[in-house]
Amino acid sequence: MAHYVPRIARLGSWVIAKTNWYNATLVLDFVDHQAGPVAAWARAARVGDRLEVGGPKGSRLITGDVAHWLLVGDETALPAIGRRVESLPAGVSVTTVVAVPGVEDEQVLVTPARHEAHWVHRPMELADQAQAIVAALGQVAIPVGTFVWVGAEARVARAVRDYLQDVRCVPAGWIRAAGYWSMGQADAAVRDVEDVQVPKRPEPLVRPPVTG
Repeated sequence: MAHYVPRIARLGSWVIAKTNWYNATLVLDFVDHQAGPVAAWARAARVGDRLEVGGPKGSRLITGDVAHWLLVGDETALPAIGRRVESLPAGVSVTTVVAVPGVEDEQVLVTPARHEAHWVHRPMELADQAQAIVAALGQVAIPVGTFVWVGAEARVARAVRDYLQDVRCVPAGWIRAAGYWSMGQADAAVRDVEDVQVPKRPEPLVRPPVTG
């Protein structure tokens, strides 16, 4: 019998990496780190343990004339990035830039879409520093009509967003950046880095895709 921890149910939501409706299974990815009860639960979990799942939770949908997708994140965002890439249809263009500790942490994403993958290797101790991801983005083409999704440590997500807006001139409305976690804080997430108190930027003249 599982040692069910009620607190886990109040922590938030997790992206299902894969589902198989034929054999009634789903796959959840957990990042093994030293902070937070979820990682501790995952390390202690054994075959036959019981996990209570609620949901699904509603997701923000991106619609509109998106010419290209750019998905940026770290190991905590891999389930969301992987699910998105693998669900894209043939003919769609998508680029991923993902930071992980090493080559053994890279994942093979199978998709009919045109997928270009960039893996950034850095230790977990530097997971709150954006330099490596920003350097990799400097080598990536961002054509007009690119919608960018970012999921990473909160300060990294904000730094990436600022780089994309200030240096690569991506309109603010074409970027969705979220802090999946915060270094040194357990169970800390920023749903959108716009929630951080920063000076407001003028709205872009380019009309962004509709979100809702």
